[in-house]
Amino acid sequence: MKGKGQMVDNLGHNDTIFKSLPTFYENLEKDKGEQFGPCFVSGMPGSFYERLFPSRSLHFIHSSYSLHWLSNVPGNLENNKANIYMAKSSPPNVYKAYLEQFQRDFSSFLSLRSEEIISKGRMVLTFIGRSITDPSSKDCCYIWELLTKSFLELVDEGLVEATKVDSFNLPYYTPCEEELNRSPINCGARGPWSRASSSSLSVDLQPVSSLQSPFSIFFRLQLIQESLTASEGESGSLSTHKSGPHVTFVGVYDGHGGPETSLYITDHLFQHLKRFTTEQQSMSVDVIQKAYQATEEGFMSIVTKQWLMKPQVAAVGSCCLVGVICYGTLYIANCGDSRAVLGRVVKATGEVLAIQQSAGRSL
Repeated sequence: MKGKGQMVDNLGHNDTIFKSLPTFYENLEKDKGEQFGPCFVSGMPGSFYERLFPSRSLHFIHSSYSLHWLSNVPGNLENNKANIYMAKSSPPNVYKAYLEQFQRDFSSFLSLRSEEIISKGRMVLTFIGRSITDPSSKDCCYIWELLTKSFLELVDEGLVEATKVDSFNLPYYTPCEEELNRSPINCGARGPWSRASSSSLSVDLQPVSSLQSPFSIFFRLQLIQESLTASEGESGSLSTHKSGPHVTFVGVYDGHGGPETSLYITDHLFQHLKRFTTEQQSMSVDVIQKAYQATEEGFMSIVTKQWLMKPQVAAVGSCCLVGVICYGTLYIANCGDSRAVLGRVVKATGEVLAIQQSAGRSL
């Protein structure tokens, strides 16, 4: 098809999604008409419990019926004999191991996607859950108990070894709503989706009736990434030349009105600092001032281009506090309502006390 990319895969007749793309393109073109633009579909290799996409490259993420599958079988399930999943006969440690594995995986998934999605991007997660708190209920275990009985019948018939059934456990977990409410979204775990961090998160949890099983429900989570504060740190040569100055750089950018400015500073200020340091082969107040000015001019050019279509971009901004240590000298630069405090460690107590600065030595 003209204007369409060609895809080759080895999944054969089982590849329903890719085989449906021609019809998808045709319907999209009919629906959009002259507004139909480029549409690229790709299959990314790897696990969704790993990084898949470039940083801040996604506007919308939809995970469809995936997150109930775990990255690994939980550990320490040796005593879950004659079962392939949680069951009424499973010891308490089995339930605990499955829950902890889900919490680790779910936290990892949110952390990885938060690096790939843009600020204020949307993410919808749809996955299977259970309607009550009891993890051994029919909501999640009944189907697997039936499958276990089938395996055990094969063992009785001598067709399957009992040790193989005893050692096999499913990498699968269906959380209840209470467990999701205790998940890293709400419990203050580190990461951009946490309500307790510098980011805010809008969550809409919707139990959806299942069409596939009378014992299961589907959970749909809608998440909004709204981080306003950004920070970065680097240590190493600040020049493209090996002989360039070796520095430690720390920046904290507190946005207001929206995250666009602080994220732009994160992406560009340090790069400008490297460029001017390379040109002058030294660190100085002049280098830092030029880096600040170049960053501001770059963002203002974006505002000039976008404000007619997106006037709110003219109302966002950011404080910018930077510290650079180079050959024993500490440089501090601040813009907006921000400042650094110099402190010293009291050896006797281990406390850090602020050092009083005079008007000429203020940081």
